[in-house]
Formats: sequence, C-alpha cells, structure tokens
Amino acid sequence: MVLETKPVYEFGPFRLDTSQRMLWHGDQPVPLTPKILETLVVLVESRGRLVEKAEMMDKVWPDTTVEEGNLTFNVSLLRKALGDDLHNGNRYIETVPRRGYRFLAPVTVREPKGATTAQPAAIVEPVVQPNQWRRTRLLAVLCFGLVALFAAAGLLYWLLRPRRSRRPSAAIN
Repeated sequence: MVLETKPVYEFGPFRLDTSQRMLWHGDQPVPLTPKILETLVVLVESRGRLVEKAEMMDKVWPDTTVEEGNLTFNVSLLRKALGDDLHNGNRYIETVPRRGYRFLAPVTVREPKGATTAQPAAIVEPVVQPNQWRRTRLLAVLCFGLVALFAAAGLLYWLLRPRRSRRPSAAIN
C-alpha cells in the first residue's frame, strides 16, 4: 500500500513542507502562525491562478465568519515573512485589487523525504482553531468597562460641578 504523502513545495530560497506544516528558508524555520501558513499553502497550491478573496477565506477559515481585514492582515504578514517588497515589485504574492491574490513565483513540487510504501500510520495533527468565544467575551468585557468608566466620570462631573443659584439676584449700590 502506498502512503498518501503531502508534497513539499520549493520556491526561491523557501521550502514549504505541507506534511510538517513548516516553512523553511534554507535550513532555518520561518515562524508563521497556523492561519498564515494555511494562507501560504492555499496560494502555493493555486500558483499562477487568481484566488478570489471569498475562496481564500473559505479555505483558511472554514465554517467561520471572518472579516476581509483578517485576510489582508495575514497576506501582509506573509509578505513580510517572505521578504516580498511592495516598493520594488512583488516576487511572490500579487494583489489583484478588490478581487484576490495570485502566487507569482515558480514552484517546484517534490516528494517529501522518506516517502515509502508501507501501512499507513495514524497521523494525529493538532487542530488549532482560534477561540472566538474567548475573544468575543474579552471584547465585550472591555467595552462594558469603558462604558462604565465614562458613565462614572460623567456622574462624578455632574455631582461635583459648581452650582449656580437659579434665583434672580439684583445688585445694590
């Protein structure tokens, strides 16, 4: 039986090992968050083809509703990790305004080292999902705290403001 192996993609000085979920620059690992790495995998696997923003978000965040800004932020961090310079032209990622992204660099696909024929072993990959509930709850608590702070400041101002007499007064010489 032949094991199904995930390919290794090489482009420029980089090597993307999809089975280990690692990006390498030469022999040095490039630290990427799981979602930024997934963004790179989608782009490299679609190399040369325009990947629409909606398609990209569906692949990187399946079954999750996210804003387009998250994708833009991921691509920005990915460009920084790859050393892609917007001022001197993009070598790796092209932005097609209001549509999506395209991976530009030539890619070589290699079989991973140690690809053998054997019984498939159980491979357990940790699933890293952002904890949306925790973030949402933290944001709600922060917003409530700010509203309470402003309300307390307004009440304190109202209580301590100088009071003016409302009775008419007349000056006597």
